[in-house]
This record gives sequence, C-alpha cells and structure tokens, in this order.
Amino acid sequence: TRSGRVVKMTAASARAISSTQVIASLKSVVKELVDNSIDAGAGAIDVVFVDAGVTSVTVTDNGSGIALDDPGVREALVVTRATSKAATASAFNAVVNRHAAPDASASAGGEVD
Repeated sequence: TRSGRVVKMTAASARAISSTQVIASLKSVVKELVDNSIDAGAGAIDVVFVDAGVTSVTVTDNGSGIALDDPGVREALVVTRATSKAATASAFNAVVNRHAAPDASASAGGEVD
C-alpha cells in the first residue's frame, strides 16, 4: 500500500523508469497532475488557472497521494527522481501501466505553451 510519503528512488530505478518524454504543453502538465489525482483515489479534483495558466495552475484533490504533513515534502517535490507512487522500477511499472504515458517520470521542461 502507498503511504503517501515522498521517497527518493535509487539511481538504477530512476534510469529504468525514465523516458524521453518531456511535458512541453500546459495541457500535458494539467493532464499529468489530474492523472496523479486519480491515481491517489481522489473523489473531487479542482483545477484553477490564473491568467490562463501563465501565472499559475493549481490542482487540488482529496486523494491519498502525497502527505502534506510529511517533513521535507516541499523540498522533495522539487527533487528529481522523487515519487510517492513507487520506489522501484517494478512497482512503478504497475502504476504506469494504468496510463498511456508515464506520469511520474515525465518532467515539465523547456518552454510551456
């Protein structure tokens, strides 16, 4: 079962999970965040765009994903190779197989339109 704690994956697991996918559009970023909410069992998901997403996009849900009271969670969220879904490639593959694209291994990079 998932604890909701964010853990850093081993380098070997991260390499096995990594893809060449880079999220390059706002639509893709929002889709990945909503997919994460669904994975966390959310029954309600709110998406708020400020200035059509130029200033910010906030996705809030009532799922059991990342525990906000987890010490250091803010720092872990910006660390590459950090996830609350799985810490090994085999465990992660079970999560990825539910989606068309690997969400936790994708990163928002480059310019977002």
